[in-house]
Amino acid sequence: MAEKKIVYKVPEEVRKQSIDTLKVRKKTLEYLRNNGFKTIEDIIDRQEKIPSGFRGNIYAYLMFGIED
Repeated sequence: MAEKKIVYKVPEEVRKQSIDTLKVRKKTLEYLRNNGFKTIEDIIDRQEKIPSGFRGNIYAYLMFGIED
């Protein structure tokens, strides 16, 4: 059986928000700032370049509202 990817569409108003609105680990925000991410749109566009540990923390918040 082939794996299925989870597809999640982030609302347009959320995409325009600053990364500072994310309620994620301090290390995750530092990583994003240090690597030129400014908006949620930046994260979406470049998500494959974000290490999985940080990406999981971001997805948990964006998809499920899980704060860390």
